[in-house]
Amino acid sequence: MMKSVIVKLAVVGFILLQACNSNSQQIKTSLSATEFSEKIKGDSNAQILDVRTAGEYARGYIAGSKNVDWNGSDFDKNIESIIKDKPVYVYCLSGMRSAEAAQHMRESGYKTVFEMDGGLLQWRKAGLPEITQAAPKKLTMTKAQLDSIIQKNNIVFVDFYADWCGPCKKMKPVLEEIATEKKDSLLLLRIDADLNPLLMRQMYIDELPTLLIYKNHQRKSTVIGIATKEELLKNIAQ
Repeated sequence: MMKSVIVKLAVVGFILLQACNSNSQQIKTSLSATEFSEKIKGDSNAQILDVRTAGEYARGYIAGSKNVDWNGSDFDKNIESIIKDKPVYVYCLSGMRSAEAAQHMRESGYKTVFEMDGGLLQWRKAGLPEITQAAPKKLTMTKAQLDSIIQKNNIVFVDFYADWCGPCKKMKPVLEEIATEKKDSLLLLRIDADLNPLLMRQMYIDELPTLLIYKNHQRKSTVIGIATKEELLKNIAQ
């Protein structure tokens, strides 16, 4: 009886040890911009996948990357050339689309899929190299223009958004409703993050949506992500 108990304990101990070893060997797949950069530098045959739109890609991308729009109808077909048994490095602008694409690829049989946490926003913030293959569209806003607008208006909502950003789309009607109700005292300024990378860096914006609230020409608060109408009104009432 005692021998049986000892054997069982030994088996349990072995199983737990194996589980611990397995956990310690798990590969970290969500990488910071710097880690992502080091990984692809160390992989001479790196399969780098940019899952943004073609328009975004044209304005700047990581060298050696293949562009396949995650929201496109033919995503699966267009990644067939990517070898499933070799590591894949996926990124987008903020990290949201790449996280979804990476998970989908893992479920589709791709063995090792790395994703860049924070996307190109963090890559640019870290000052890492980027290739531009087409002249960028005219900026919709410069830092000087933004400062001038803030100085000329009592209350300003500066909304940094992107057309592909789900939370940005949810915030848009809330912001527009407030702007309509307070049209005599509040200005809503929406700035497309994709068209204003320089302004994004100058304003230290690295997440979307980001709402900067100015009152009496001073920044009163910064709201990242989704907020209710009541929460936003409370910010300007104080």
